[in-house]
Amino acid sequence: MARPSRLGKPPQKAHQRLTLLLDREDSTKEQISKEEFKEMIKTDLDRVFTMVETLINECEDTIKKLNNVITTQEERLAEQILEIENTAEDKQDAFTLRLARNTGPLVSVATSLRPSESLTSPVAVKAPLGSTSQPICAKVL
Repeated sequence: MARPSRLGKPPQKAHQRLTLLLDREDSTKEQISKEEFKEMIKTDLDRVFTMVETLINECEDTIKKLNNVITTQEERLAEQILEIENTAEDKQDAFTLRLARNTGPLVSVATSLRPSESLTSPVAVKAPLGSTSQPICAKVL
C-alpha cells in the first residue's frame, strides 16, 4: 500500500530536497543532483555536514517563525474572546441602566443580576412607590 503524500504534494526524494548554502552573505542556494550528492559523501564529508547543519538551522528558524505566528494568533483570539465577553457585559449593563431609568428602583434591583446568575431563594426588595414615603417589600422570584 502506498504511503499518502504530505500536504497534497507527491513525496520527494531526499536529494531533491537538499540545498546547499554556498555563500552565506547573499544566501544563494544551489540544487545538487543525486549523483553529485553521492560523490560529495565520498569525497567531502565536511561539505555534507555543512549542508545538513544549514538545513537543520533553516528548519529551526522556520519552526521559530511558525511558533511566533501561532502565539500571535492565540493572543489575537484571546483578545477577541475577551472583547466579545466585555461587549456582552456592557450591553447587559446598558440594558439594566435603561430599564432602571424607565421603570424605577424595584426593577433596577431585580435586573441587576447577570444572565448567568439565578435566584435560588426569594429576595426581599424595599423600594418607594410613587409619592408615598412608606417603603414596601416585594419578593422577586
